[in-house]
Amino acid sequence: MKRRIALFLIRLLSRFTYTERTVAKEQHKVEPVIDKDGNPLVLHYLGKDRQMYKFKNEADMAVARAIWSKFFDTEKELRIQRDELSKSLQKTIDSVNKGEVSQAGFNLIMLKDWVDNLTPMEVLLNQAGIMFFDEEEDLRRFDGDRHHVKLQAMKAHPDQGFFLNLLLSQSGISGDQSLKDIQSYLIKSQVKIKSYRRIISGQEESSHGKNGKT
Repeated sequence: MKRRIALFLIRLLSRFTYTERTVAKEQHKVEPVIDKDGNPLVLHYLGKDRQMYKFKNEADMAVARAIWSKFFDTEKELRIQRDELSKSLQKTIDSVNKGEVSQAGFNLIMLKDWVDNLTPMEVLLNQAGIMFFDEEEDLRRFDGDRHHVKLQAMKAHPDQGFFLNLLLSQSGISGDQSLKDIQSYLIKSQVKIKSYRRIISGQEESSHGKNGKT
């Protein structure tokens, strides 16, 4: 009982003592994200243009954001979102249970191709949504709603070549590829991933699924 009261009091006090961490308060720890022309990167969301910043040292990231960063970092390394990985594996299990060996084999080949060769934009953008922030964001917290609209703004950015290269270089994926190569690779990835997602969701059958059992 005493422990419950103590936890309640701590939560109550934190509401009164909590202070936001913003760019203005962390000026010595953050720096602008710079575009290829040497100008600050600006995205339009929540009704206005917003300049993007990042931490000079990622170690300065608050725990709440760091936890989400680690979560998205795992997806970045896998190159697939966890829910899609789970659905793909479940579809394979279902095929095995039905005796559809060819379909199960195709599902595994599809998943391997995805993990080895494809990169969904969402995987990169989720990580970027944590790394890059605007002047009004509370750097102590992860705001899922704000994160979502920021991701939509990233997708709508007019210079996708630069922006995707920036994300990939931060992710350690780009290597010495040119901006044109990176953009072409990601566009091709999205086309193939869209087809794979339709198969995983059951909206589209593979040729193996149509052939029935093997």
